Amino acid sequence: MVQLNTRIVIIVLAILVVGAAITGVAVSNERPPVTQAPSIPNTTDTATGERVQTQSHTSAQQRYVVTASTAAAINTTTLSRYGAVGTRVDARVELTTSPGNKTAIENISWVSDVRPVIRAHTAETPGSSNGSSLGVSKIHEKDITGDGVRVGVIDVGFEPTNPTIRDNVVDTRSFTNSETPKRHGTSVAEIITQTAPESDLYLASVTNGIQTEAAFGYLQDQNVDIIVSSTGFLSPNDDGDHFLTDDVISARQDGILFVNSAGNLGQTHWEGEFRSTDGDDKHEWTQSGDERNCLPNCQTEYGGELDVYIRWGSENDNSRYRAVLYNPVADQIIARTNTQRATESNRYAALVTDIQTQPVSLIIQHTAGPADDTIEVSVNSNTLSGMERNVPESSLVAPADVPETFSIAAYEVSASRVAPYSSRGPTDTGQQGIDVTGYTNIGVENGLYSVTPFRFSGTSASAPYVGGVAALVEQADSGNPSPATLATTLRSASDDIRVPGDDATSGSGVVNAVDAVESVSSVSITPTPTPTPTPTPTPAPTPTPTPTPTPTPTPTPSSDITVTRSDTATEVTPGTEITITTQITNVSGSVSVNTNYTPPVQSANITDITVNTKTVNPVLSEANQNGSVVVLDNVDTDATVSMSEQLTVAETIGTTHTITGDVATSDTTVSADPLRISVIAAKSPAERYDADDDGNIDIIELGQAGQDFASGELTITELGEVGQAFAS
Repeated sequence: MVQLNTRIVIIVLAILVVGAAITGVAVSNERPPVTQAPSIPNTTDTATGERVQTQSHTSAQQRYVVTASTAAAINTTTLSRYGAVGTRVDARVELTTSPGNKTAIENISWVSDVRPVIRAHTAETPGSSNGSSLGVSKIHEKDITGDGVRVGVIDVGFEPTNPTIRDNVVDTRSFTNSETPKRHGTSVAEIITQTAPESDLYLASVTNGIQTEAAFGYLQDQNVDIIVSSTGFLSPNDDGDHFLTDDVISARQDGILFVNSAGNLGQTHWEGEFRSTDGDDKHEWTQSGDERNCLPNCQTEYGGELDVYIRWGSENDNSRYRAVLYNPVADQIIARTNTQRATESNRYAALVTDIQTQPVSLIIQHTAGPADDTIEVSVNSNTLSGMERNVPESSLVAPADVPETFSIAAYEVSASRVAPYSSRGPTDTGQQGIDVTGYTNIGVENGLYSVTPFRFSGTSASAPYVGGVAALVEQADSGNPSPATLATTLRSASDDIRVPGDDATSGSGVVNAVDAVESVSSVSITPTPTPTPTPTPTPAPTPTPTPTPTPTPTPTPSSDITVTRSDTATEVTPGTEITITTQITNVSGSVSVNTNYTPPVQSANITDITVNTKTVNPVLSEANQNGSVVVLDNVDTDATVSMSEQLTVAETIGTTHTITGDVATSDTTVSADPLRISVIAAKSPAERYDADDDGNIDIIELGQAGQDFASGELTITELGEVGQAFAS
């Protein structure tokens, strides 16, 4: 306890008595740390009432990959005594059996390894854009339609007889004996047929890693030219060296361009050192000690499916971590990981669950071994829009990380930007990761969704679009281009959309289908019209004009659009939340408000959007660490639009965030004056209450400190420091 002299104690107590009498609040010298996680038992038991789907219950049938000493040594008759034998690739075979049989299978003389299969994840995310033309209709008019080009598609399931793809399907093969959803794979195939309507499709259904390896072999046997996959795997490190690497390289060597979605983890990924400065074995997401990471943010509840993966160390690493989902309002654990696994290169923990709508925070707990690892956290869901604390960089999903993969990011036409959720490079080995960016939010009409047309989105949509463009280029290039040549053509014909040159967010830019086709053929798709001479007309008599009444002028929108931005503070301490308010006047029709944060902030949320003071639902409203975009339609003439953004600044002292951007309408674009927010060192209590900055605390300033203590905004220790400054 800070020692105060008698005079200060009397003054402070008097102030507290008066302040408490006026405000009617209880006086407390303890404030609960709002960012701390609850006590979590260090056990693998699941909490009561959890709906956790795992591979740990010995009563459930699970799929394993059994690896033999050699391919010839595999005896499927022996394996069939333990369960159903599935897909076989080289010296590995899939087996569905009870976990209780795992030890017995490991003891078979020719078995060298038994481990659970690696699940495949689709790269679809909810669409919020109106979509756009695919930019290929002019190419089709020149009879460039992908005719004769063989395109293989690897996905979780298809409906080959669907009218949107059935005329293109040449062959199908399913490597899984379970019923799988059809709409994702069918939509991927449909986008290929929209882009390359006469291409030949070969469809391979998979649900896990070994099945995907078998699918590569099947498609190579079919002599396909291009393979498209909008699936990925969260368990391996994104270092380009894992179970699919050899398959991707083999396909490239066979003359196949492998196109894969980058993933949708740009807003739900985090990577960094595990940190627990208070020794409670719970990861601190920020330097200020925040142990809870809100999903999608701390103002929004979430309900639905969630896959949480934590990766770290090597295959034989002794450290153990797990994910815990926690409801901070009800103070209840929702679900927690109870599985620990390993790939050939790293360890991982997986939490697969389906939760009811509620406030959700993610906690990472260290449970065993050294706590000195770099951890990588990925949260995958088709409905989750973000994670409060996230690191977009290095969020690629395998096999998009393999150098021989042609990896595709997602581009939103309506917002003119890379989709915030789109996974980014670089890879763990420093490779760029992203090759090009393709259109997303594409309308599909296969009738497998609740509405038709359905806006299919995510990198799941951009990959088949680029794959379709590749088929057009393949047909147009009479020289039968190699995969490397085809990839170079697509990169060279891309429109740069960020800083000049390649980058790990958009690659070379957005694929330009017309430029790509024109660059490899003599076909002119967008010819420049040749002017034709206009004959000089014979002069005609000028008639006497007939008087006409002067029309009443029609009101037109004002062109004097004004943009005003303001903030709640220009100098803040690390991790502070601030509010940026943007007001635009004299706008009409379609309005797009674009904001950039440089360098990125920790988190951002759009909290309020109004038109003429009335709250509205925009066509698009998204924000992440790098910036935000709001798109409004049918805005009244000369309206006033206001929006508020809540930002959490960086943790690093000395950072200055510059807030820039513009407002675009159908007629004009107006830039906003930049704002600058500086992150400075936290002031001492005495400095904070020195309102006149004279270096001294007077009785009024001490009185304010006393009232803040009475209301719980100041601790007794902090009050003591202010009192000491007054006494001195």
